[in-house]
Amino acid sequence: MSYQIQAILTDGRKVRGVYGSNDFSVMEKFCEDEFYEYDAFIEDRFDLETGELSSKKLLENIICGTTDKSYNHLLLNKEDEKFSNSALAAVYSYLHRDLCLIYGKTINRNKDSWPMFTAYLDEFETRCRAFFKIPYSLDFPHIFCVLYEERDVYKQLYTEKLTKRYAEDKATLAELLKDIEFVFDQMKETGLDLFFCNS
Repeated sequence: MSYQIQAILTDGRKVRGVYGSNDFSVMEKFCEDEFYEYDAFIEDRFDLETGELSSKKLLENIICGTTDKSYNHLLLNKEDEKFSNSALAAVYSYLHRDLCLIYGKTINRNKDSWPMFTAYLDEFETRCRAFFKIPYSLDFPHIFCVLYEERDVYKQLYTEKLTKRYAEDKATLAELLKDIEFVFDQMKETGLDLFFCNS
């Protein structure tokens, strides 16, 4: 499987505003196919036949501000609780990404849409961070948001990390630094926040 980092410029205030808003109209902006796709992450780990749990229900939890809701009573294998809940967190992360896309757009400096950055976000950002409260997956997707007012701090931080990591590979480093320059320049020009999704 090939991993890549998706860079999204978005209005973090609008994304945050969905959480706990009880405004279910946002659900109309999602495609049914997306819910089917995300259900596949959890259908072998939880009993979805009860109707209590689905990716659509998790989106409802975001809208209601109840992302800490437990579904352990629906586990198909109690011994698999840790990784099952990680799969649940993965769905929350993808729904979060989709909300970022609703209020923003993917950016890429490459005209052929060739992925920017490295294959793995943890080469320059090991933490997870979202615009609102969700559990984080132990695996993928790896997500992280940078607020507009933090852009200079993170630009410097990521530049330093990549420069240190790729000190012996000048050609790769040059391309990665162009990626960093591009996304943070786009932040400055648009006044928007940045969301990374590594999947």
